[in-house]
Amino acid sequence: MINKQMKAKNILGVATAAMLGITLASCTDGNDWDVNGAFDRLFGVDGNKITVTPGKTTADVTFQKRSDAQYYIMEVSTDSLYDEVPMGGENAIVYGEDGSITSTPTTLSGLGGDTKYYFRMKSMAEGKSESKWVYYKDGDGFKTLAEQIFNELTSADITDSSVKLTWDASEEADHIVLTPGVNGEESTTITLTAEDKAAGTLAITNLNASTSYSAIIYNGKAKRGELSFSTSAAPPSADYKIYYDANTGIQNQLDAVAEEAAAAGKTNYGVTVVFAANSEVTFNGMTEDQSGPASLEIPSGMSVTFYGNPGGEKPVLKMGKSLDASGSHAFIQFINVNIQEAGSGYFFNQSTAATVSEFILEDCVVKNFASKSTFFRLQGTEAKTIGTLKLINCMFDNIGSGYSFIHVDAGAGKGKVENIDIDGCTFSNICVKGKMFIYGKNTDMTSINLKNSTFYNVIGGGQYFIDFGSDTYGPSSFNIENCLFGKSADEATNKNIRAKITPSVTNCYKTTDFFKNIKGTNDIGFSSADLFVDAANGDFSFKPGTTSLSIGDPRWLK
Repeated sequence: MINKQMKAKNILGVATAAMLGITLASCTDGNDWDVNGAFDRLFGVDGNKITVTPGKTTADVTFQKRSDAQYYIMEVSTDSLYDEVPMGGENAIVYGEDGSITSTPTTLSGLGGDTKYYFRMKSMAEGKSESKWVYYKDGDGFKTLAEQIFNELTSADITDSSVKLTWDASEEADHIVLTPGVNGEESTTITLTAEDKAAGTLAITNLNASTSYSAIIYNGKAKRGELSFSTSAAPPSADYKIYYDANTGIQNQLDAVAEEAAAAGKTNYGVTVVFAANSEVTFNGMTEDQSGPASLEIPSGMSVTFYGNPGGEKPVLKMGKSLDASGSHAFIQFINVNIQEAGSGYFFNQSTAATVSEFILEDCVVKNFASKSTFFRLQGTEAKTIGTLKLINCMFDNIGSGYSFIHVDAGAGKGKVENIDIDGCTFSNICVKGKMFIYGKNTDMTSINLKNSTFYNVIGGGQYFIDFGSDTYGPSSFNIENCLFGKSADEATNKNIRAKITPSVTNCYKTTDFFKNIKGTNDIGFSSADLFVDAANGDFSFKPGTTSLSIGDPRWLK
């Protein structure tokens, strides 16, 4: 019995050992299958920890590195990116294929400004499968900042019908899109020529006056800059329109137009000369040897408007010599300019024969003709006639030394201003060391009309305000309306207005320190110091609590 039991145990042990041996043999000797490398894939970076900080043509990317990654590949595209899209599409840029992206942050360059990009990246390592693509913001992408390769526009770059665009010529660009700010008008695409690109300049003409535009410069689809501008108002119409060119000179420009008009058989024609806002102009001719200034001569038959473009400070006309209007002219007018003495002594000092139907200054500033002479003079023995001298909405300051503001001393009718119309002007520090405001030497005229104007520190000591040499000459019609007279040089009252008729004075007032007795003026009850905010510095607004009268130059009424 015992033997049978022991035999049974032995048989069981052998069997167990045999089975164990088979099992062990199967675990060691039978492991001969291949490893599938597809399952040895790198993990991608954490998409929630990718940040993109866009610039104008670059983007800085930060991310959390993977310990098992050796480098990273990044891709941007203006087209949407998703797993089924092969890397390196037509509108894509791939970074890091050379193994260069190994650290964070990294900078992506060569991007277009103001452009939407989609972004993805993956981990790479030798001997391992690349990770799957990881998408920034779940595929939403980022947008670069707007570039600005355009240079800032100046007033000289813009006219009523044109604009000059400039940019950094080293920057790549191939076209400009111009869009008027008018509903219904389409954009215009302008392809840049090789010359445009090399110069970094494009002049666009045939624009509409007083119109807003936007200009966008592109390189392909990449927006590289944008400007908005508005063309100026149209200048007064004329047969010829020219824009002041400092390199040519105003006299040469006028002479060139005169030659063109003569060739076309024109004897009477209009010219508008346009000056850019904020500019400074040498407003005179030059001697033949170019050694110094000469009077600016307006060719006979030419009627001319000197026009300052709005949109900034009035252009400054620096006069080295006075204006010469010899011959015949329907009009000579200055609009929206700042006229300053620069050696001329006079603004207008005509001695040779001339006929000007209208001489007009409108919306102008005239100052500092006080070192030697004055604003307007007719002299000499040759006949000179100004039909109407109009001063409208202008400011005059520091003018006149030795002569009157308007001074006609070519007597016996050799110099004549038929009509003087002044409306909405301010006159300060006029002929303080000179003579009268208006002087006509023994000469008649048709009319004087002074309206809505402010006078301060006008005429010299012991002088008439207006004088025609005797009480037998002067205008046939004489009106002073809604004017304000402040501070005069002396207390003498015996010299006021000398003319053949007494002016009609309506709604005019004087301060207590205006010592001329112009009949019909009312006392305002304040001195100039008490009435004006800052007369010494050209502010003739009324101080609070003084008067509510609507008198004088309207620009000071608040």
